[in-house]
Amino acid sequence: MKIFLRKLQHSGQPLLRYSLAEIQLNDLLEKQISLSFSGQIQCVTCGISIKKSFNQGYCYNCFRTLARCDLCLVKPETCHFRKGTCREPEWGREQCLVPHVVYLSNTTGLKVGITRKHKLFERWGDQGAVCAVAICEVPERYYAGLIEVALKAQVSDRTDWRKLIKGERCEVDLLKEAERLVELLP
Repeated sequence: MKIFLRKLQHSGQPLLRYSLAEIQLNDLLEKQISLSFSGQIQCVTCGISIKKSFNQGYCYNCFRTLARCDLCLVKPETCHFRKGTCREPEWGREQCLVPHVVYLSNTTGLKVGITRKHKLFERWGDQGAVCAVAICEVPERYYAGLIEVALKAQVSDRTDWRKLIKGERCEVDLLKEAERLVELLP
């Protein structure tokens, strides 16, 4: 079977079910599988064949022209949609001007993050969270980014992927930490 790798799809609560294209990955747990690289890379947006991908799968042209590749995607506090400068206004409305949640999670320790409200459980699953708690909901990405920046002074916004792969976890009282951190917000 030949497929192009993309982000894993998942569904379900409380048990996440992962799939890749039409392959149900949960069915392959504890089974041996083999993957091989065909040498083909395609842009995740326009589908052209490329030798090198940028920003997790884009061709250079899409990387340079699409709002979804802007720095504000990883630094939401710099979101400029409300200034009228978003290069893809429709995309921005769907991605940035929707309710966002600021949360704490335990991946390999305490971590603060943000996500669109309707993607909350998916985001926690993507990050390998053992447990998580929503701290607050805001009407758009920019405000979530400002709150995240304030909390990053106290808590990391990163997951240590090396520890995650090794299965190293820390015990964290998320509710206690959430109460403490909410008190520190301006």
